Amino acid sequence: MTSDPAVAVAKTTKTIQLSPRQLCDVELIMNGGLSPLTGFMDETSYKSVVEVRDRWRSEGKLERGKAGAKRQHRTTYYYN
Repeated sequence: MTSDPAVAVAKTTKTIQLSPRQLCDVELIMNGGLSPLTGFMDETSYKSVVEVRDRWRSEGKLERGKAGAKRQHRTTYYYN
């Protein structure tokens, strides 16, 4: 058994592959760019948000609109 702390850390560290988008999300969470978020939603929270969004949209409380010219590839929702 080795006493090198770096070896011990390497044996217990997991590596995951992230897409560029996932890496960007992680960086924004780490540097406070998405504050007050402190992490990712679990599946239950995500489904709840999607359900509320869909309900608001069907009730006319949320209008689908396009963002500014610089962000034409994104969809923005406006709350009435």
